[in-house]
Amino acid sequence: MKQDTIGNAGESTVNSPVPNRRVLLVDEDKLMRVGFQQVLKEWSFAPSLAATFREARNMVLTEEPFAAIVCDYHLPDGNGLEFLDWLKRQVGLQVPFLLISDGLPRAPSTADGYEFLSKFFLIENLRNRLEKLCCAKPQAAAPFNLTVAQEAMASVYAFRWPPKNK
Repeated sequence: MKQDTIGNAGESTVNSPVPNRRVLLVDEDKLMRVGFQQVLKEWSFAPSLAATFREARNMVLTEEPFAAIVCDYHLPDGNGLEFLDWLKRQVGLQVPFLLISDGLPRAPSTADGYEFLSKFFLIENLRNRLEKLCCAKPQAAAPFNLTVAQEAMASVYAFRWPPKNK
């Protein structure tokens, strides 16, 4: 028997019309990464894991394209919105992006260029979002204003962006 792209026995999906199910999961918390990896595999996604902005950046540059990226806001060497900004401005990549965090003062709109899922979500909500994102057709790059997004997050976490020099 052949194995598909995520190691399941059966017919290979390499040449089939099955949509790309590769998902990059970026979270500094190892327990979250490992837990999500197991769940995503059970849902027939092909997860790749990164703990930092740098690891995620290297994976985007060296691996096959991802159908979607799920990224925590807090990363040890940056944050999820900076990663999204890098994807759009430096790489010119339009990939469905799901930001996960403890909360935002307002719900992001489609004009923000990403989707949002508050932590402590129901696991089925993650599945529904990923199914939707992996089936989404690529769209033209939406304008992304990192400063506005940073200020929205700053009000939640009580810091100002950009940081003031001391």
